[in-house]
Amino acid sequence: MLLKKYLCGLICVISTTCTPATRPIPNPPPTVNPPTQILPLKGAIGAHDPVIIKADGRYYRFATGPGIPMGCSPDLISWTDCGRVFSRLPVSAFKSVPEVQDLWAPDIALFNGKYHLYYSASTFGSNHSAIALATNTTLDSRNKDYKWVDEGVVVESRATNNYNTIDPNFVLDQEGKAWLSFGSFWTGIKLIELDLTTGKPKADSALIALAQRSTSTAIEAPFITYKDGYYYLFVSFDQCCKGVDSTYHIRVGRSKA
Repeated sequence: MLLKKYLCGLICVISTTCTPATRPIPNPPPTVNPPTQILPLKGAIGAHDPVIIKADGRYYRFATGPGIPMGCSPDLISWTDCGRVFSRLPVSAFKSVPEVQDLWAPDIALFNGKYHLYYSASTFGSNHSAIALATNTTLDSRNKDYKWVDEGVVVESRATNNYNTIDPNFVLDQEGKAWLSFGSFWTGIKLIELDLTTGKPKADSALIALAQRSTSTAIEAPFITYKDGYYYLFVSFDQCCKGVDSTYHIRVGRSKA
């Protein structure tokens, strides 16, 4: 099923601007309660914006930080530090955003026999940003073929744009087409179709508006998944990183179309 069709229905699920305040919302969804049990994680569990993938019987975690920190686990419970993807800033990210220091919010997918790691280069409060790509044939640093290759910039934004190219998420739809969702603040979440051969946008791929808020406030970190006939879009809302004053939370919408 084409994600383009899915998007049209989902925009109104996520956006706060689709339904006038005077119109009652029929059958509002129930409030989701916090989980009653948290998994007893241990070891190297400190990670910001983590993504996890299983490869060769092992779990690998990638997160925001200098060089993209990696964690490893046999069971998703016990974690160890497994180094960093980059020992220095990759050339493509530095050229696109010279002020960059840390690399943010990675996502990883396996296709065409390679692991494709998408990551963000930006600075706080700016949409002078880029999403770049690195590939590897293995995630096991003990393997002789372990080597991250800088594949360059995938998409980028500048102060003249009304969107922000950070927080990438790769998704393969039910028709086998590849997409990259991304976005933070500004006009919200965007989507672009990728060429599976290169992992980068197709030559004729247009930027699609997926979800936004009524003002340029926090909606970011999209993640799209498919299950039992529905596409689900998860996004982060409101303010993070303010201690007890944080209002950060996750919202989700779904659509069959």
